[in-house]
Amino acid sequence: MDGEDLAFVLSDPRPDLGLVTTADLRASIDGRAVWPVLGEDAVGLEIQIDDLLSHLTEFWKPLMLRQAYPLPVKPDRPSLLRAEATRRWGEMPRERAAQEDDAVCIFEEAHDLSRAFAGQFGLPALWLMRAGDIMTCEASGRIWRIPYDNARAALSAIGDIIARRLDDRDEGRWSELIGAWRLRDQGTPADLLAWSIGTPPETAARLIANDLLDAPANVVAAANDDDEIRLAARMAGALPEAQIRSVIALARSAPKVEAPALEAMAREVRARLARDFRDHAAFEQGEAAAMLVREFGDHTSARYLDIFDLAKRLGIWVRGVATDPATLDGLAVWGPRHGPGALLNERSRRIGNGGALERNAGARVTLAHEFCHLLVDRGHALSAVDVLGGRMPNAVEARAKAFAGELLLPRRDAGDIWVSAGRPRGQDELSALLKRLTDRYRVTRSVATWKLEHGARDYDVDLGYMLDLIVPNR
Repeated sequence: MDGEDLAFVLSDPRPDLGLVTTADLRASIDGRAVWPVLGEDAVGLEIQIDDLLSHLTEFWKPLMLRQAYPLPVKPDRPSLLRAEATRRWGEMPRERAAQEDDAVCIFEEAHDLSRAFAGQFGLPALWLMRAGDIMTCEASGRIWRIPYDNARAALSAIGDIIARRLDDRDEGRWSELIGAWRLRDQGTPADLLAWSIGTPPETAARLIANDLLDAPANVVAAANDDDEIRLAARMAGALPEAQIRSVIALARSAPKVEAPALEAMAREVRARLARDFRDHAAFEQGEAAAMLVREFGDHTSARYLDIFDLAKRLGIWVRGVATDPATLDGLAVWGPRHGPGALLNERSRRIGNGGALERNAGARVTLAHEFCHLLVDRGHALSAVDVLGGRMPNAVEARAKAFAGELLLPRRDAGDIWVSAGRPRGQDELSALLKRLTDRYRVTRSVATWKLEHGARDYDVDLGYMLDLIVPNR
């Protein structure tokens, strides 16, 4: 669920004692307590406030800048990272599993604010993790999506309140901590860039030294996500350094072009999603955005959509390139110096089966995927490298995937064609119908299978099991 206003509230549990560092803390969203006890506005957790300020100071950069999990997994929420990681560890050497365990421990220490209070065990977790312009807040088994700027302001406010309280009673004990808090947005260029793109500081330092990337001036500048080349590097941050450099070069190859038609469409789509689909799941937002695009372009249902022609008319610069790694399908770029552009990797596993890109099902799906990022995600996470180590927030990728499928093959069309074919349920009949859909709409078998399943579900029929047999690992 979504929320607008995150706040941290301190109260004095024993005012008669005049304690300096002891206070009760609670977190609320839109005026309702969410931690330590959901819905209990009068209940707080007794803490030492200098512990919380130490935690916020130490982990400010990962809280503000990290947008990817430390492992190539995509749990639905931060609390599930360890469970996802544990499943991986059963199939890898013990030494590597131990290294990953260390990375998960460091992640948990930073992003669960309940870890701030040393010596208190069994506390309810309070998770915070950024995803673009949203901060995910998880507490009491529930999820809230808070505007990033609001979450940042709330964390800054509670830190400032604590710093002032300690400063008023300062006997030299907290001066170093207060000073570090006030400098929390500062850092070395290599450290700031490393947090921005998710690489070791030494890698970031070499990218700066070779003039491949500009380091942000401070945490605020890094958090703005307004450098399209840095965004591309972040999406490739899980790759070896040589391949990060290749992705940066690809992003830099996109020229700056004017695209007023795309600008206008993007404004309208984002406004409609914010107004009518704000509380909907990511895949529903993606399908809704695709339907809006079809409406704007008068691309009625049951019509093949030429995505390459649409991109051209909207002013998107599109090019095919042949580059490694094969896990890179495409790259969307749009910022102050480059784009809007979409690069499609002709060596990718999805595209690399020969033929002109305009008629290549994989290339069409990839371009539609990138198109969604250009429409909806401009300013955050624009580089659509969804398979490079899980570097794209889950909701962003789920929305783009749903958009691409719905734009190229509307679920209503798939359902209507299934009905007109006699509502087949057998393997041979469904295989033939999938062939018909892929030929007619020029989409991959994976997309056709997915849309056929959803289309039939609108008629209360579940084809999932049989379609899994036909197209495994879809």
